[in-house]
Amino acid sequence: MTQSLIIDQEFRDLIPPPSAQELENLEESLLHEGCREPILIWNQTIIDGHHRFEICSRLGIPFETRIMCFPSREDVISWICLNQLSRRNLSEEAYRYLIGKRYDAEKVMNQRKNACGSNQYSGGVVPEMEMIVTPREKRRQKGQNRTSVRLGTEYRIDHSTIESYGRFSRALDEVERKHLLLVARLLSRANHNAGSYT
Repeated sequence: MTQSLIIDQEFRDLIPPPSAQELENLEESLLHEGCREPILIWNQTIIDGHHRFEICSRLGIPFETRIMCFPSREDVISWICLNQLSRRNLSEEAYRYLIGKRYDAEKVMNQRKNACGSNQYSGGVVPEMEMIVTPREKRRQKGQNRTSVRLGTEYRIDHSTIESYGRFSRALDEVERKHLLLVARLLSRANHNAGSYT
């Protein structure tokens, strides 16, 4: 079953590239066993399974798709990062980059929620009681709800480290605009021999 699917460069770049051996193994598996896992898509855009899609399309191997529902592009980015962060063979650089990208995406998601008022008075506090809360307590509550604090708790690192990972990912994205292959090599370092970087 061939389908016209969209490849979004930003989504694809969030997935650390496999080594040549991993690609060869994947192709061999697809040839012998077929495509057992569906290609995950959002708005006809691939969000997981880029390499399977490329190999299946090239070799005429049938594949299925599964539609994923997300309210925004940032939600997709956050999901891809979370999905990739569960991999064991990530380089330290890829780990930092993905957390940084997730942080930036979820900051936008949270700003959108706050603008709509959906986070206001969370925890069952009614508007009349909001006035009782001291300014210091408001600052503490706001700090606890910050994206960097929440992700810092999740990854067991300081919130300032999460924020630095965000700066790291933005810097790499800027470098990538100018030097396309450099960032891909840096993020896939765990998948290659050290000698391949010269």
